[in-house]
Amino acid sequence: MTTPETPTSSAEPQIRVRARRRGGSPLDMVRSLALVGLAVLGMVAFTFFGQPEHPPVTVDVSATVQAARTDAGFPVLALTSLPTAWYANFADFSPVSGSSGEWSVHVGYVTDDEAFFAVDGLATTAAKRMESLPVRKATVAGLEFSIYEEAGTTTAVYDASASSGYVLTLTGSGSAHQWKQFLAALSPDGAIAS
Repeated sequence: MTTPETPTSSAEPQIRVRARRRGGSPLDMVRSLALVGLAVLGMVAFTFFGQPEHPPVTVDVSATVQAARTDAGFPVLALTSLPTAWYANFADFSPVSGSSGEWSVHVGYVTDDEAFFAVDGLATTAAKRMESLPVRKATVAGLEFSIYEEAGTTTAVYDASASSGYVLTLTGSGSAHQWKQFLAALSPDGAIAS
């Protein structure tokens, strides 16, 4: 005798298993992350390599130095020629705040390896005080400078504050060869390189 089958109740909910799209694996995730990483590296490389080595600088050194030479009342030194790949990055001639008739001039240069050199002049009766003793003397454009070396920076000071009321300062972080180039090209009345 056969027993009839009893129908099953359909009250139990059926669980549907969601089908995977491609049967992904951990290797697929690694591949996806690698593609995203390559895209990010490409954007970073484009950002760094698409920029100039130094931002374009527009400095009117000639006009600034000419104005200073006319009005400052002291010799204003400037480079007559720029060594290859050097550029001027700053030039300023302005009155000293809080005093009448005193002027300051600053001209800055950057070398091909990103070292800096600067020429400063200040009409003042107060001498520039250095922390150390000078290591040597050097004649630049007919003026005798005292050379100081502190913390990787060389500073040359011509102090005429007692006799003529001004101080000239040359500062730089370049090599000895770059210093020779810098000092040899300085002039108080020659052409002005920019």
